[in-house]
Order: sequence, then structure tokens, then C-alpha cells
Amino acid sequence: MKYELAHAKEKVRLTRKGELPGFMGLGAYEADVYSDAIKLQLQTIQKKLVHIREKRLLHRERREELGFCSISLAGYTSAGKTTLFNALTEENLPIGNKSLFTTLSTTTRLVNFGDKEFLLTDTVGFIDRLPLTLIEAFQSTLEETIYSDLLVLVLDFSETTETIANKNKICLETIDRIGASGIPLITALNKIDKVTEAEMKTKLTTLKDKLKNPIPISALKKTNFDSLKQEARRNFEALMQATFTVPLTSATMPFLSWVHNGANVKKTDYTNSSVQVVFEANPSFVEGVRKRVDELDGKLEITYTHK
Repeated sequence: MKYELAHAKEKVRLTRKGELPGFMGLGAYEADVYSDAIKLQLQTIQKKLVHIREKRLLHRERREELGFCSISLAGYTSAGKTTLFNALTEENLPIGNKSLFTTLSTTTRLVNFGDKEFLLTDTVGFIDRLPLTLIEAFQSTLEETIYSDLLVLVLDFSETTETIANKNKICLETIDRIGASGIPLITALNKIDKVTEAEMKTKLTTLKDKLKNPIPISALKKTNFDSLKQEARRNFEALMQATFTVPLTSATMPFLSWVHNGANVKKTDYTNSSVQVVFEANPSFVEGVRKRVDELDGKLEITYTHK
């Protein structure tokens, strides 16, 4: 609608060069009416988006109260996220065939990985150079990714090595743009049923420095699901949650930026003289934070050491 509004404004500008319609020139152009209608629709959509965000916030707060850990499936469009979601949850959500945004909203289901239960969420696919207006439109959907405890980045491993590397880069950049770069991540290399064993080994060797925690799988054939589930559980077993308070100084903001990049920040509260942060990270990162907090004359407390 914002894209259409720009065209409507240009139509109004061009039309107004002529004589005004109606008696004594007091009428309105059709272009004016069209522009006003678009503005009204924009306002209605924005109100709906706000309502959706508020509703999903309540859902997330309720899940946290119940103690559920959340896993989000992220990745480039048409990588097979929904196929993987269906296979893990035994759902039957619509699957796209190389079409953009088959998944327009999130779907969350309870799954069991061994003796642990998790909430698994299917999210909208990323695309190259995702416009800022689309990020705003999908904000409520993308927020499910931001507030996850673990991300599973799904890539189409049947594509060329160059394409995989490029899409992986785009996805990581998008994850960083929406503020989810500190969340633990597993890379699910999907569609290995379409490549030979030799091709898979060659691609893994070439891409080993670019992929984070890669697990080759086939969502269609349910291949290597045990490895994927085991890696997911391992990430949760290794996580620690901690809370620290540091005084506000010139060194505080760079420190907070570093924490946001390396950890999953749950909450940040500012006062006139200090800031308190609740975050999740692996034990080695928490230890690094403890040293920095001590240097800043702050205090750190471990909330819990595993889920």
C-alpha cells in the first residue's frame, strides 16, 4: 500500500496541473479520492499490526511463565522450513514451490526431542535486500525469531556452493538486522536427498568456515533428524542465564553492544546511574561477561545453568 501511495501522490500532482473539476472548481479529483482511500487502508493495516504484536507478546509471556523453551526455523525462502516444520510436528501446513512468502505468519507447535519438550515456530522466509517497509510489515512475525532460545537456519543444500554461501550470508545479515545475532544457531543443510555423498562432502569442506554448527538433513525423507534433535538439546543444556548490573559510564555502552552481539539479551532496565541486563549465553561467554562486569565495578548473578 505504501508503494501504491507513492504512485497515487504522483497522479494527484499531475492532475492538479489542470483545471479543478466541479462548480467553481470546488470538486475533488478521482486521484485525490484514490489517495485518501489508500491512506485510510494504511491506517487500518497499521492498527491491525499493532494489535497482532500485542497479542503475540501476551502469548510469549505466557509461554515463559509455563517454562517452555522456543526454537524458530529461519532461512532463505523456499529452503524447506515448512517441510521441516511439518516433519517435526506432524502438521500439514501449505508448502511453496519456489514462490515467495508462502508462509506469511508464524505457526507454533509443541514438539518432543527425546525427554524434553520445546515450542517450534515456522517463520517467514528471508530474501535478498529485504525492504525496510517489509521488515516493518513482518515485524510481529520476525519478533518470534528475536525472542527464540535457539535458531535453526535452514539452507537448500542441493544448490550450488556459491548460492549456498550467498544465501547463508544474506540470512545471517537479516538475523543481525532484526537483533537476533546473539541467539544460539544451528544450520540445517536441507535436501541432501538431492545430492550424492561425494557432492555433500565437497560442499561441506568448501563451506566449513562459513556455516555455524552445520547438520546435513532431508526434511522430506526425515534423514539425520536424530542428529538435529541432539544438537538442539545440547545447545539448551549448555545455556546459562545471568543478570548483571553496571554503572553508566563511557565504557558501558560499548560493553552492552558487545553483550547484545554475543548473547541472547532477555531484558534491559536503565536507571539514572546504572543498567541491569538479563541475558542467556554459553558458560564461556558468561565468564567473559563476569570479567568485564568486575572491571566496570558491577555485579553479576547466575540465575540458572540449564533449561
